[in-house]
Amino acid sequence: MKGVITSFIVFFLFTNTYTIFSQERVNKENLKFKENIGELLSAKGWEYNTSTGDWVGYNNLIEGDARWKDENTDDASDYIKSHREQNFIKLEFKTIEYKNEIYYVLLVSKWNGRYNYPAIRKDWITFKQLEGFIYTEEQFNELKSFEKEIDLVTINQISTHIDDDYTIQDPLDRIQYTLEHIQERSKYASKYLFPVRISDEGLIRFLIPDIKSSYKENYDFSKYYFEITMEDWNKLIGK
Repeated sequence: MKGVITSFIVFFLFTNTYTIFSQERVNKENLKFKENIGELLSAKGWEYNTSTGDWVGYNNLIEGDARWKDENTDDASDYIKSHREQNFIKLEFKTIEYKNEIYYVLLVSKWNGRYNYPAIRKDWITFKQLEGFIYTEEQFNELKSFEKEIDLVTINQISTHIDDDYTIQDPLDRIQYTLEHIQERSKYASKYLFPVRISDEGLIRFLIPDIKSSYKENYDFSKYYFEITMEDWNKLIGK
């Protein structure tokens, strides 16, 4: 009887060991964008210059100093844009599906920069950057139904450089990692605020999402904002 039991134990261990070591190596499935909702390529950025008493307008940039304008357009150089947080090249909404849930991602292509020698603030390097802000389906639907103003908040934000090595999988991998660790991140992650308003004239005014802790106390739609038509806003959100 003892020999039978021993044989059974040996057989059990051998069988399970074989099963463990014979399992296939399977990579996780990469996240993919599911649907392109809409995009925005142009918006007028306005800022009130308290020194001159004038409103200054730039394309895709909020800047109160008119000296940086191109002679024939309302454009500023990429160098100037890279020094300002409120600038963009393109805004677009896309959807992803993660664990059977649909999420909406606001992708912001913009100019950014840094000093090659930050200690002495020398040799400014300009580059393109992509930021992503992830919202639930319920949050996104609020952008379609709000009446006068909305402050959309998320802790789910990603950022990556757009360089020669960039592929569309770069932001997707970062989005996937963010969603996989959403519970642990919720305890310490920064909150990003996306404020949108409807003017008395029926135009949409908004600011690029930024960290709520500093942004909420400082932003002032009576002094600066991006402005677009309701038609352009509806194209962006697919309404």
